Amino acid sequence: MKKALYYLAIPALAIIIGAITMKGCKKEETTTVSNSPGNNTIIPVSPIVTTGGSWHISYFYINGKDHTADYNGYAFAFYHNGEMTATITDVITGGMWSYDNHNIFHIRLDNTPPLTSLSKGWLVVSGTGSEFDLQDQVTENNQVLHFTKDASPGGGIPTGM
Repeated sequence: MKKALYYLAIPALAIIIGAITMKGCKKEETTTVSNSPGNNTIIPVSPIVTTGGSWHISYFYINGKDHTADYNGYAFAFYHNGEMTATITDVITGGMWSYDNHNIFHIRLDNTPPLTSLSKGWLVVSGTGSEFDLQDQVTENNQVLHFTKDASPGGGIPTGM
């Protein structure tokens, strides 16, 4: 009988130890980005969600042409659950965002111009708690996009999201 218990205890103990070990493992929350010469910026895995708030486009160029004014008045919010909104006046456009381990920030907004130009994967060039800079991952498109956090209160992550 003792031998039978011994043979059952060993696998059970291995499972318990394995479960405890796996539960204690956590993915690193930061990554080093060095996509431009001399730039080794450490940014959080999700450069936006960790700081919350409301964001605006401070710079958007496509093939050398400034499109920043197309987004004047828009406020962008990025939520912990991967949802996002782009709000102008009383019109709210919903969408999704994600960030992968290849330093690509994905934006998917409803098909509403001019927001359709933002829906794609963007290479994260740099990021801080108050701004982050992106470029189109297809270099031939020569698109550069900068988000800056709004200084005004009232942004942030709503409850229930």
